[in-house]
Amino acid sequence: MQAEYQITNITGLAHELVFTMSCTVGSITEEATANTKKQVKQRVSKKILERLTNTNNPSVANKDECGSRNPSEDCDELSGIDNDVLDELSLKLHNCELNKTESQANVKEKFLNPNVKSYLRPIHPIEAIDFQNYHKFFKQYVYNTVCNGCEEKFIEIFNTVKSFKKKITDIEKCDSVTVTSLEHEILIYIEEKIKLSIEKKTLGSKDPSLHLIAFRINAPIPITQIGAHNNSLIAGAIALANILDTFIIYME
Repeated sequence: MQAEYQITNITGLAHELVFTMSCTVGSITEEATANTKKQVKQRVSKKILERLTNTNNPSVANKDECGSRNPSEDCDELSGIDNDVLDELSLKLHNCELNKTESQANVKEKFLNPNVKSYLRPIHPIEAIDFQNYHKFFKQYVYNTVCNGCEEKFIEIFNTVKSFKKKITDIEKCDSVTVTSLEHEILIYIEEKIKLSIEKKTLGSKDPSLHLIAFRINAPIPITQIGAHNNSLIAGAIALANILDTFIIYME
């Protein structure tokens, strides 16, 4: 999380310019005015710092540090505002980021531990999950939700997915009936046995001779794979083969 500063207005004569600067941190924005860029940055930083420290004080958002909007008033040398304010704001934002990171780490430890075979509550896709942990989350979903902790069933699903992948690899050598039949068989297995909802979409292509087909799974984690070919059936088969490849990688 970082503070974003922006000069929003400059008024006054050349020898007595008035700078207006805004500072945004997340959804909080404050604005201040002063006769130098250094002063205005210090002032707006102090206002943001006060908002972050005491967001329940309504006066913080409506008044300048000294209760005045007149930038020519030095506010008793900025009421002691100096570069320490910028350092303090930076430290506070850094601490917020550390707290956020720690919170995400706790979530991952609880839901993504590969040694845990069951959980006390349902796993929701809105939990914090980064890409490197996708395979752990997906594997736990299949093992716990689909297989109910049964290792034999998990191995059976894994081997079936690998078998489908092998069949669909040489799909270009098959006729259209075989391609359509195999695709239908795989989709039914994904929805009924692995309990995943999968949708097929045709994407637009700048090349009219090239077909782009996408398969997407929305839960428990989003997985999208695309196939491209001058034959739409083959393009769909390629996309589906990529989905199966993803399953294999995540379940290994």
